[in-house]
Amino acid sequence: MSSLNQTIYKIFTKTYGLTIQSDAIRYINEIFKKENYDSKNITNALDTIARFYIQNQAKTKLVTRSSLEEIIQKTIEKNIIHETLGKYDNESINFDDIQKYFHIKDAFSLPKFTYNVQSKNFQRDTTPKKLFANASAKGKLYQERYNLIKQRILRNEIFNVSTQNLITTESNLLKITPIKSLLGSPHKAYVLFGMLTKMQDGKYHLEDPDATIELEFPEYMLMSIGLFTEDCFVLVHGEYTEDLVFRITEMGMPIFEKRENTLKAYKQIDYANEFKITESENVLKKLEKELDDVCFVILSEVFIDKPKVLLKLRTLFEGYSQTVIPYAFIFIGNFSSTPYIYNGKDSIKYQESFDNLCDLLLEFPKLITNTHFVFIPGPNDPWGEAAIPRSPIPNSFTEKIRTKIPNIHFLTNPCRLYFFTQEIVIFREDLVNRMRRNCIVPPDENTEPDVSKHLIKTILEQSYLCPLPIHMRPVYWAYSYALQLYPVPDILILADKCEPYSHNYNGCRCINPGSFSNSDFIFSVYYPSSRTSQDSKIV
Repeated sequence: MSSLNQTIYKIFTKTYGLTIQSDAIRYINEIFKKENYDSKNITNALDTIARFYIQNQAKTKLVTRSSLEEIIQKTIEKNIIHETLGKYDNESINFDDIQKYFHIKDAFSLPKFTYNVQSKNFQRDTTPKKLFANASAKGKLYQERYNLIKQRILRNEIFNVSTQNLITTESNLLKITPIKSLLGSPHKAYVLFGMLTKMQDGKYHLEDPDATIELEFPEYMLMSIGLFTEDCFVLVHGEYTEDLVFRITEMGMPIFEKRENTLKAYKQIDYANEFKITESENVLKKLEKELDDVCFVILSEVFIDKPKVLLKLRTLFEGYSQTVIPYAFIFIGNFSSTPYIYNGKDSIKYQESFDNLCDLLLEFPKLITNTHFVFIPGPNDPWGEAAIPRSPIPNSFTEKIRTKIPNIHFLTNPCRLYFFTQEIVIFREDLVNRMRRNCIVPPDENTEPDVSKHLIKTILEQSYLCPLPIHMRPVYWAYSYALQLYPVPDILILADKCEPYSHNYNGCRCINPGSFSNSDFIFSVYYPSSRTSQDSKIV
C-alpha cells in the first residue's frame, strides 16, 4: 500500500470511522497526483474532505466514488481543498459574519457516541431516548463511563499498548489487573482500575464490570490531587491481602488526555461536525485570533426580581453599549432571590421579573441587535427538576422577552456553545462544597490548598460534569452522556456559589464567575482570541 493510500485509510477509517471503497481511494489518488503537494498539506486536505463528507452524508458511513465525487465538487466550489492545500487565500472575516461560526447545543439534542470495545472506536448511537428510561439504562451509563475512561488510560504514552502496562513512581512495570483475577493470589502488588462503590454494609469497594473488591485506605496511602467520592473511577496501586481486602498504597484519578490528542484519535466525536462548517481548523484559528475585541460576558446568580440587581445590570449595559459590544451575555441562574414555589403568585412574580429585564434591554437597541443573550437555569428556577440535565426555563415565563429581543436563547443545564474552533461547556451546580462534603477520604490540601483546583482535576479526569452518586445527584439515565466531557472542552464554565476562579488546566480554561447578586456584583469576561478571562465587578 502506498503512503498516500495509507494516509487516506488512516484518516477516513481510523480517525472518522468511515468505510472507504477502493474506487474512492483511486479517485483521491487521481486528484492529488495532478500536482506535487507536500504530505502535510495533503493530510490537512484529506481531513477536510472526510469531515465535510460526514457533515453532508450523515446517513451512511460507506464512502463510494460517486458519493465522494459529489462531496469533493462541493468543496472545490467553496475553495475548501485549495485553502487547505495552501492554494487559497481567505480574506479576513467581518464581525457580521461571525454568526456562521457560533452554534448552540442543548443537552437533549446532543448526539451520542459510545466506545465499542471490539472495534476500538467510537460509534454514533441513534437509539431513541426516553427521559424516564428503564432500569437497564442505569447500568449502561456506568459501563459506558468505564469503557470511555479505560480506553483513554490505555492509550496514554506511559502504557505499553500490547501488554497494557503502567510504570509507577518506583519505575516498576505493573499490569492493570481485572479484579476477578485477584482471587487466590494474596501478597502481591497490583494496579487496578474501577469505580469507588459503597456497599450496604458501609464498606467501600472497587468495582469493574466483572467483580468488586473491598478496599482498605491506610494512613500512609499516597493520593493525587482530586475529590474522591463514590462513583468516581480511579487507578489504585496496592496489595491484595489474606483477608481478601485490597490495601491501597497509591490512589489517583484517571490519566488526563488533552483535547487535541482525543480528536487526533477520534475526530468523528467532535460535535462541531454537526454544524457544516466548511473552513479548515487552521483557517478558523486564524480568523479566531483576529477577533481580539470579541468577548463573552458571564454572570451567575442574577436575581432579576431585585431592583438593585436591575440597577446594576443597567450600569453594565450602559458601559458595554458605549464601548466594545460583547458577542454574548451568558446569564446563569438562579434568576430569583427565593426558590420558585409552584403557585400562581410565584408564577406571576417570576414572569414579571423577565418582563422587567426585557424592558431594560429594550433601552439599548445597539446592544440587542449585535449581541446574543443566553440563559441557563439554576436549581431554584422553574421547573426545578430533581434530575439533570435540566430543561430550559419554560416559555410561559419568557414570552415577552423572547418576542421582543432577537438572538435570545433559553437553554438546558448543562449546555454547549461553539465559537469557531472552541467548545464552551456551561454547567450550573454548587459542586465545590457538595463534592468536598462527600469525599471518601479528605483531599490532599497540603499539596494543593485550593479546593477548586481539586474539583477541576476531578471533573476533567473523570470526563464527567457531576461524578457524585446518582442517589445524591439524580441524573436522567438515558441522557447521562450529555454530562460527558470527552473530548475535554476548550472552556468549562462551572457556575457555583463559591468564590470565583479562573484556572487553566492542561489547555482547558475553567471559569466560575461567582455570584453576581450575593457579592459586589462580580462577573467574568472571556476573550476567545487569547483564550483568557478577566474577573470584573460593577462599582
